[in-house]
Amino acid sequence: MAFLAAFTIEILIYFAALGALNVFSDGWLVFDLVILTSNWSALLMFSSAMLNSLPILRALRILRVLRLVGKINPMRCVATAFLNLMSRMGAIIGL
Repeated sequence: MAFLAAFTIEILIYFAALGALNVFSDGWLVFDLVILTSNWSALLMFSSAMLNSLPILRALRILRVLRLVGKINPMRCVATAFLNLMSRMGAIIGL
């Protein structure tokens, strides 16, 4: 719940700083907004027992980490190297 509140404050700051049009033009911010909206709606609509039965929401929260890859250059380099390695491994496995 604390992380949900923190990310909500973050998106509100983006709205205040960039404006709605610029927020909706950035794909990562739209992704964050979808994740936040789905989590808040699940929190408001379902009981805590039902929230544990919705693992897809947890999986979507984990995808927020992908956003860091684009913002931090060393992580972007590591991710690019990893993806290049995986494509080469697929070629080797295909042999």
